[in-house]
Amino acid sequence: MENTFGERIKQLRKSRKLSQSELAEIIGVGKSAISTWELNQNTPDSKYINKMADFFNVTQQELQYGSKPEVIHAAPEGFINIPISEYIEFLRYKSQWVA
Repeated sequence: MENTFGERIKQLRKSRKLSQSELAEIIGVGKSAISTWELNQNTPDSKYINKMADFFNVTQQELQYGSKPEVIHAAPEGFINIPISEYIEFLRYKSQWVA
């Protein structure tokens, strides 16, 4: 059985030999927030998921779901594979010129 989001946070925290208070200080929340996350009583905002993923050197998906993203299929020939954030920025830029 896959461990829960809270169990993964706790496991990563303990692997770094950190207390809940120390992790809370590192990511900028109160100790009680770490406790509620580890007990699966609450879920952190994406901002704190990002901070923890960066700190623990894991992907957000690994932290949240316990696995790396899977490749579902290969991109079609001629398809340009870029991060979604870059594509959104491209669309914003393009929309300035098309009106």
